[in-house]
Amino acid sequence: MSIPEKDFLLNEYTALKNETAQRLAMRYQIISFALITAGTLFGVGFQAKDASIVLFYPILAVGIFALYITNSYDTQIINWYIEDCVEGRVQKDPADVTDNDPVGYQHFRSTPERKIELFSRKIGSAGARAIFLLTEVIALIVGILLSDITGTFLPYLVGMARVVKTLDLKVNALIILAVVSIVLSMLMVIFESRDIERRRRDRDATTPLKSPAPETATSA
Repeated sequence: MSIPEKDFLLNEYTALKNETAQRLAMRYQIISFALITAGTLFGVGFQAKDASIVLFYPILAVGIFALYITNSYDTQIINWYIEDCVEGRVQKDPADVTDNDPVGYQHFRSTPERKIELFSRKIGSAGARAIFLLTEVIALIVGILLSDITGTFLPYLVGMARVVKTLDLKVNALIILAVVSIVLSMLMVIFESRDIERRRRDRDATTPLKSPAPETATSA
């Protein structure tokens, strides 16, 4: 059974826009969950004066951040699909075969004229990622301050090995895992940014240029 192309495009557009709205709401929920988790672990860690509780946050946060990055990346791909494969097949005037100027919200948002909005979207995206990275770094610093430095490997890094007593294996392991988690979070941001930029260049390179309208003959 076949359906008219316009019905298919309308149904697909509606479904994809609903999905992007759900993904956006999910991203806010992920950020809220990360902040609530950070506040809870920080509070419990301070009250108990237990560095291991605070140091556990970066390990948990990197998993939460991975969900956020995946959600954001997939949303960008969906937006590009809507712009190229759905809105790109709609003309302002279907009766005019020379009109290949597409319409739609995604095209409206991606026009170079809307530089302020494009800039604000980049700032918002960077801010959301900064929340995860900053809370992870803060958790590492707070965890180190709460721990007994003489029981960690940190004095070895500054040439003060003589002050080290018995090493606390749990705290040392959590410090190392926290550092690794922060590095992984940074790598996710870098790799996502590079892949999005690469896909954007490939997309721009394969997007057909708008064909000029034929010249109208004028009478002498």
